[in-house]
Amino acid sequence: MLMLPKYSKFLLFIAITLFAKGGMEAFGQNKVVNVVIHARSPEDKKVKDVSFLLTLNEQEVMDFISPKAGMEFVIQPDDGSYKLRAEKDGYVVKEIFFNSFDYPYIEDYEIAEITLEMVPVEEGLEEIVQGKMVYSPARQRFVVNKIDTLPRYLRNQVEDQQLTIDAAYNKSMTYGAGLVALEEYEYARGYYDVAHELKPNDPEPEKMLAELDILIAQQHQKDDDERRHEEKTYISVQIGAFLKPFKMEVFDNVQEKKVISGQDNFTRVMTGEFQDRQVATQRLNEMRNAGFHDAFIVTMKENIRIGF
Repeated sequence: MLMLPKYSKFLLFIAITLFAKGGMEAFGQNKVVNVVIHARSPEDKKVKDVSFLLTLNEQEVMDFISPKAGMEFVIQPDDGSYKLRAEKDGYVVKEIFFNSFDYPYIEDYEIAEITLEMVPVEEGLEEIVQGKMVYSPARQRFVVNKIDTLPRYLRNQVEDQQLTIDAAYNKSMTYGAGLVALEEYEYARGYYDVAHELKPNDPEPEKMLAELDILIAQQHQKDDDERRHEEKTYISVQIGAFLKPFKMEVFDNVQEKKVISGQDNFTRVMTGEFQDRQVATQRLNEMRNAGFHDAFIVTMKENIRIGF
């Protein structure tokens, strides 16, 4: 009895025993092999109610559920390409491919008993395991080489993921460009961020992000300018505040001087009306260097101080 070595739990297991019998008159001169399939669990227990589908040259030959944990069929030299599929709910699907031309048909009649290991589905296992059955002259029996279904599955997964990434990248770039055209720079930046994360080595999203940072800063400045203009607000530097009369000549050398009397009875001395806080800060430093050490920046609306 010749047995095919048992594969690991993840591999297709087939044990084949060949019994040579000659001179069966029922088959005359035609050489045949009677293939007997046994469905077994990894613990070598019968697995019943397995669904078997046998095709020959892509044409269905058998399709039935076996209550006896097995099936059998006859192959002849000129048949062609066979495919046997065995499946049952809760078990890994097994597919065996073999060609009738590969068998040597030494005797007029032979029996090939195949034990098909039905492995319960577990996390991490492939859902379908495929194997190619060929005759080995060196071993004088069939051997099964597992087809690399897992690497092929993983390659397909990678290809599918890449297609998904490409589609998302193209959509992000398209939406980003559309929003830039509408001057919606901050919204556009979000899409270019996504594109950069999807393809970090692509220079185009990174280039657009740098340009958008400049455009966003310019847009903020423009918005601030427009808001101040609409509200008639400005930034100034306060260099003095008095409840009592003061010597105005102290401020003779101050540029763009403005004296404002408030409802709180304070008289305030200001210098400059600015829209840019950086320019106002420069004036503040000039005033402090000139001796007005208590000077500070204020936000004004017309002649009313509304902030600092």
